[in-house]
Amino acid sequence: MPKTLKPAEGQSVSLADLELTLPSSWKIADFSNSEWKAKMAELAKGNATVASMMSMMEEASRSGFIKLVAFDLATAGSGFADNINVIVTPGQGLPFAKLVAANDEQLRTIATKGHEPKLERKMLANGQWAILSSHVPTGPNGKDIAIKTCLALHSDKAYTITFSTLPGKEDQAASLVEPVLDSVKFK
Repeated sequence: MPKTLKPAEGQSVSLADLELTLPSSWKIADFSNSEWKAKMAELAKGNATVASMMSMMEEASRSGFIKLVAFDLATAGSGFADNINVIVTPGQGLPFAKLVAANDEQLRTIATKGHEPKLERKMLANGQWAILSSHVPTGPNGKDIAIKTCLALHSDKAYTITFSTLPGKEDQAASLVEPVLDSVKFK
């Protein structure tokens, strides 16, 4: 996989606070579109966990807390679709190390025993990122999902981009993390 997703290989997504490129096969959640919601309801049919997750994401999106949710629908047959969400919050003058420590502490309260967050730091063209890898018990039927919570601080805004997949698929999902992060352009 290339180091950076180029527009020809992905879809450019422009939000109020940043731009990024996602794989072209991923579908961006549009909770205001009834056709999209019907398609998601069909995917969630018979799976209360997925239906609940969709409902929570819709509410968080409507409240403005989550700025973007996108899914790899090709993985949805497992009862869980690999996904990404983007959250942008005020940085509140926090130093980067304190932002990372606060997120690490929060993840430790929900992480599956034996899968507590592991910290990796990456310096990319757009700045420093902290990546916390963990498992949390919020997947289908209460099973674990593997997450990579990626943190950056820019112009006193905290950026959190979380990638989620099923355990055992972390390497495949991880191959997207750096190219997506590298594509981020802060506004």
